[in-house]
Amino acid sequence: VGQLRDRLAEARAAASTRKISVGLELVRDVVAAAQALAYRPLLAEALEVRGRLEELAGTYEAAYETMTEALWLADACRDDLLLASAMARLINLLADRLARFDEALRWRRHADALVLRLGEETESHVMLLRAFGTVLFRQGRTSEAIPLLERALAIAEKMFGVDERRTLGAIGNLGSARFLHGEPQAAQALYRRALALAEQTYGPQHPEVASYVLNLGGAYAVVGEFDAAQPLFERALAIEEAAFGPDHPDTAAALGNLGALLSARGERARARELMARSIAIDERALGDKHPDLAGSLYNLALLEAELGNRTAARGLFERALAIREAVFPADSPLVAEVLIELGDLDLTTGNVKAALASLERGLEILERTTDGHAPELAPHVRFSLARALRAVGKERRARSLAAEALAVYRELDADRFAGPIAAIESFLARRR
Repeated sequence: VGQLRDRLAEARAAASTRKISVGLELVRDVVAAAQALAYRPLLAEALEVRGRLEELAGTYEAAYETMTEALWLADACRDDLLLASAMARLINLLADRLARFDEALRWRRHADALVLRLGEETESHVMLLRAFGTVLFRQGRTSEAIPLLERALAIAEKMFGVDERRTLGAIGNLGSARFLHGEPQAAQALYRRALALAEQTYGPQHPEVASYVLNLGGAYAVVGEFDAAQPLFERALAIEEAAFGPDHPDTAAALGNLGALLSARGERARARELMARSIAIDERALGDKHPDLAGSLYNLALLEAELGNRTAARGLFERALAIREAVFPADSPLVAEVLIELGDLDLTTGNVKAALASLERGLEILERTTDGHAPELAPHVRFSLARALRAVGKERRARSLAAEALAVYRELDADRFAGPIAAIESFLARRR
């Protein structure tokens, strides 16, 4: 058993350095030997490592089956530390890769019982808080996710210190929750901190670093800081392609982000090429109902709409909407943003009735939800709805909504939103 555990340590090292095929070969031998010995504690450890390697390889259903088996074996052996690790990894797999959020959240009571046995403010407690926080922010429930992730980070800092590598995941998770909550500046600060710590821990070209590079680029891009964002997206893509090849789901994320940025900068031919690659990878690796695919479809739809390809844009928006409505809560801002773009598209084609239905529903979601969203989304939908209402003669409400939108844009950033502000001022200066 001691010799096999040494082999298992080599497999863990292979996982950390992303030598996936080497790691899988090592762990395959350990699993077979542990089964021959009928020694469950070692088998549980080996299966947990194999599940981790299968996830890195992009074989997510296999990873799910393996990690579930590892979890129950760890429970049977009363190895609570391994049980916590396997449970956290399984929950993250369900949230990030399989988009089975409800199934992930069903582990909450089991996890709470496990924390009672192990004690609060332990490393296992941090892992499980992070895992459930990830489920919630991936589901769009950012106002619920942030307190869990803040607590996870506070415990990690108390246990390990502010700049210790074991705080890294908690910092990054909280940054992602803040980003999706519509707080890009707060996300930038957390991502910068995480990236510096990741580079110090792993080196600048390690695949573990790429996700922090990519996330920081996203936090810059969303506020229009394209010159800061583009080199980060390009760096992330280069690291991912070197580590995983051109067709891995992690590579797809970098392709999609870079494509969206290039589209915003007017480089539409290259943008479309990168987005199409991203969509093809997501469809193959994640299936046709995954929220990551919905995001890629949404970005390509925006590009097609800008190019005047309205039929293509509509089809892409409708696919994205169907996925998000199936995966996210009905009042998710991620559903609202697609509805708003569909409403805008209908407005440009003169289908005012359809535009009103989509825009009213989008505004209703934003007014009802407590979760965050891009701060410019609310004034955007108000002005779009104002234009649709004016077209059907509802001038009073149209002017009221336009005035509300104007006030919000001015408060957010009058320079950045100079275009929308000028359009609303022109709208209010005339009547139907």
